[in-house]
Amino acid sequence: MNEHELIQWLTSWVQRATGVDSVDPTTPLETYGLASRDAVILSGELEQLLGRRVDPTIAYQYPTVAALAKALLASKQEAPEVVRRQATATPATHDIAVVGSAGRFPGARNNDEFWQMLLDGRSATGPLPPMRWDEYLGDPVVRTKMAEENTNGGYMDGIASFDHEFFGISPLEAQNMDPQQRIMLEVAWEALEDAGLAPSELRGAPVGVFVGSSNNDYGMLIAADPNEAHPYALTGASSAVIPNRISYAFDFRGPSMNVDTACSSSLVSVHHAVRALRDGEADVALAGGVNILANPFASLAFSELGVISPTGRIHAFSDDADGIVRADAAGFVVLKRVEDAVRDGDDILAVIKGTATNSDGHSNGLTAPNPEAQVDVLRRAYADAGVDP
Repeated sequence: MNEHELIQWLTSWVQRATGVDSVDPTTPLETYGLASRDAVILSGELEQLLGRRVDPTIAYQYPTVAALAKALLASKQEAPEVVRRQATATPATHDIAVVGSAGRFPGARNNDEFWQMLLDGRSATGPLPPMRWDEYLGDPVVRTKMAEENTNGGYMDGIASFDHEFFGISPLEAQNMDPQQRIMLEVAWEALEDAGLAPSELRGAPVGVFVGSSNNDYGMLIAADPNEAHPYALTGASSAVIPNRISYAFDFRGPSMNVDTACSSSLVSVHHAVRALRDGEADVALAGGVNILANPFASLAFSELGVISPTGRIHAFSDDADGIVRADAAGFVVLKRVEDAVRDGDDILAVIKGTATNSDGHSNGLTAPNPEAQVDVLRRAYADAGVDP
C-alpha cells in the first residue's frame, strides 16, 4: 500500500467514524470530533490492514490523515538530537539528594501509614464522605448532579482542621485560607522534621519552596457566597500564596513559587527545585504538591465527560483500566545538593540525577498526549543525568 492509498483508506475511515461528508487530509483529526476510544479502534483496524502492530498513541502523535499516513509508512522516525550536559559540575554538586519527606493521603495521615496501606493492599478510594460539598446542596442543579453523577474518589479526613496558633495565624485569617495552604504549612513542618532540619535554624536562609497546585476549589467556594468572604480571602484563596505562606511563616528567602502544569505540577515543581539548587538560588528546597477537592464542579464535569472510573478503582497501566479517580493528597520532599547532604551527615533517601521538562506542542487535541514529545523529554532527562539511554 502506497501513501496515496493509505490516505484514501484513512479518509474513508474517518468519514465512517464521524459521519462527516468530507475529510481534508491536512486538517487535524480533532476537528472532526474523534475521541480517545476512536484512536484505539483505528489502531486495531490499521494493524489488520498493515499486518503489523500499531501503537494506539500514533493518532495523537500525528494529528492529520496526511501526517499519520506518512508516519505509518516511514521506515524509521529520526530521533531528535539531544546535547548531553557538559562536565562543568561534579556529581556532588549536580546531583540532588532527597533528605526528608512527608505526606497526607486518603486513608493515611503520613508516609508510614501510606506504605502500610500499600503493603496491606487496602484501597483508599470510595464514595463521597458525609459533609463534603454540603455547601452546594442548596442549589437544585448541583444537588441533582451530585445525586446522579459518579462522585467516588479518594478523600482525606480532617481537611478543615488546622492549628492556627502554632503558625501564628488568627482564627479569622485561618478561616479564609484555602485548606491547601493550611495543609501544606503542616506538611512542610513535618518534612523538615523528617529531614532533621529545624525551621528556626533556617530563618533568613536561601530555602526554596516549590508547590505544584492546579485547582482553586476553595476560591470558587468563597466566591459563591460573597457575603461570607473577607479581605483575607484575597491571599487565602490564591494559589501563589500556598508556597509563599510557608516562606513567610518560616522566613525562608529562596525562590517561592506555585507551579501549575495540571497533572504534572508536582513533578515540575521538583524540576524547578533541582534547578534552583544547582544554580545556587537555594541551599535547601521543599518541593511537592497538593490537591484538595473542596468543591464538586471539576469532579462532576469529569463524570459528565465519562472519564471517571465507574468502578471507583485505579487500574493504571492495566488492561482493565476504566477511567480516572480524583483524590485529595499533599506531600513534600526536602532536597539538598549531594555535596551538602554528605557534608551535613544527612540521611540520603534517594538521589535525583537528571530532570527535564517540555510541552507536547500540537497534538490531536489540547488534552491529548504527544508520544514523540514525551520520548524527547525522557531523552533530555537522561542527557541531564549524563546517561546514554
